[in-house]
Amino acid sequence: MAGDLKGFEYLYSFAISLPGLDARQATMLLCIGLTAANDAMGVAAIATRHLETLGSIEEQAAWVEYARNAIAKAWVICSFPRAFFDRVYQKQSESIEAEIRGINPDLWMFVQDGYSYVSDTLWMTEVETELSVIVNLYTMGANPQLAPHLEGARNVGATQEQVESALEIAKVIEAMRK
Repeated sequence: MAGDLKGFEYLYSFAISLPGLDARQATMLLCIGLTAANDAMGVAAIATRHLETLGSIEEQAAWVEYARNAIAKAWVICSFPRAFFDRVYQKQSESIEAEIRGINPDLWMFVQDGYSYVSDTLWMTEVETELSVIVNLYTMGANPQLAPHLEGARNVGATQEQVESALEIAKVIEAMRK
């Protein structure tokens, strides 16, 4: 996919037409998925295309900060405060914690640290955070971790339409990589 600017134009047009997401969110999710796919050219092409639609340098700077924050959150995939973890996993949070602790207590410390990064809602809402996690996990092929986040996105307020649109973005990125 790298270097195929027509493909990126299609990808951008496709993503911003999906229901339940505005252009800002769709473009952010594309950048998350392309980051997970290790496609720097794709991130640059999509970001440049979106920046062209914004009127002022202030709007462009605000979107760059939003996207930077989204990408920073995506690399962690996990983090704490407990409240966000519990909102995502709800009734399953205790069993998920026990499962992670059973694998390795140090892994649980990493999960706690990670949730402290992604629970910040200054730039992205909880819904946007979970949608970015869905795109990231799908693009990386992390299906065991994806399933709880599909439910978790709905638990924090995402609509079914938003979840399906995020998955469509990830699927198109995956198809274009092949």
